[in-house]
Amino acid sequence: GVPEAIKSAANRQRFLEVLAAGFLAAIALYHFFLFWMQRRQFEYLIFAVLCLSFALRIPILGERTINEVFPNIDWYWQYRLGMVHNLVCFPLILLFIRSLFPGALGRITTLLVFSIAAIFGLSLFVDTVDLGIFLFAYYLIVAGPVIIVSAYIVIKRAIKQKGSTRIMGLGMVVVCGFGLFAMFENWQNRISASDLAILAFVSFGFFQAIGVAQRHNESVENENRLTSRLERSKAALSQQRQTLESDLHDTLGGRLVDLRIQFHRNFADHPEFDPHRKQIDDLYRTFRGELLFMEDLEFASSDPIRGLHLSLLRRYSEVGRELQFQCDEALQSLLGDDSLLMELLHLTREICTNDLKYGTGESRWRIRIRSSELRILQLNRVAEAGQDWDGAVVERGGDSAVHASRRVNRLGGSTETHRRGGFYCFAARIPVGAVQGTQTT
Repeated sequence: GVPEAIKSAANRQRFLEVLAAGFLAAIALYHFFLFWMQRRQFEYLIFAVLCLSFALRIPILGERTINEVFPNIDWYWQYRLGMVHNLVCFPLILLFIRSLFPGALGRITTLLVFSIAAIFGLSLFVDTVDLGIFLFAYYLIVAGPVIIVSAYIVIKRAIKQKGSTRIMGLGMVVVCGFGLFAMFENWQNRISASDLAILAFVSFGFFQAIGVAQRHNESVENENRLTSRLERSKAALSQQRQTLESDLHDTLGGRLVDLRIQFHRNFADHPEFDPHRKQIDDLYRTFRGELLFMEDLEFASSDPIRGLHLSLLRRYSEVGRELQFQCDEALQSLLGDDSLLMELLHLTREICTNDLKYGTGESRWRIRIRSSELRILQLNRVAEAGQDWDGAVVERGGDSAVHASRRVNRLGGSTETHRRGGFYCFAARIPVGAVQGTQTT
């Protein structure tokens, strides 16, 4: 009879509400998990919160499921729970679109929408009879424009782009249709408004979930392509560097060695040519040092810490001096970027050059990370006697020490030098944040 048909229809409606709410809750949990795996992808978090809010809102829309779960809940609280959801979800939709397309909406526009929604939040304290007026005003001023603007942004990009953006654009067309129609039906006080709102929520969750998933796959593919291109570029640069090194060694290096040998052989008995002989020897040593430094760069690109150690060890061994080198393994993660590795190699080379010029005996090096700082300490005996002092590098150090100090300052760090008891000490401190910043600039 009629009562059984009404009861059957009500049960079917409750089943659909629970099914829709469970579907959106599952999407929300999945995207919460994605955000937990990738903390920088805030669109996952915003989308998860949106879907969860829709899942909580659906039982209130039809007024069936919530009465089964909370049979004694007052209409006063049902109405305000629905209003709270409206105040939260539409600004979140705008924030979600902004997270997907950062250049589409300005920060001021987003803050303005949130501010207007917060002002409408004061309507929660008015009488229930008057709350409907504020709700319709909110639909007119905030909800409707947010849906239309969001749909416009996504559809505009869907026309120009392919893949995930087109799926999102199709979803926004469906959501816009269901959402605006639901607002109109609610204005007419028709019961079908709740069904249309549920369809809008489910459509939004379904299409945007597919779009976000495909967008994630596209970003992974783009990252893999960029990584592959970077590896090919690094391999090509390495090959070019090896070719350049070989050409310099075989052509220019060979001729320079021949010139040095012939000059020593033909002008050995002519003291007046000694200054020129010294210049040729210095030129040969400089050229050989540059070639060896290129080899050190090649080795350091694959093993930064050992490459850094080898570069210093080679230079001290050439002049018969010993090296004591200590370096934190934690530095390995900071030296994955070639630009930072080059900065550190040049910095240590400049400090080493100053030591080779003015120091003697064993040279002690310590490179470590302490208190969010990269600290470099170099200590050596001073070849010439002199007074102890504490002063700036520019005033007390050699040219190489000045260059090293300027390089440290450019990285946002500071340097200290002093001479005590016949020992010279060069200390540099570079903030780890500034060091990591060079990897992204």
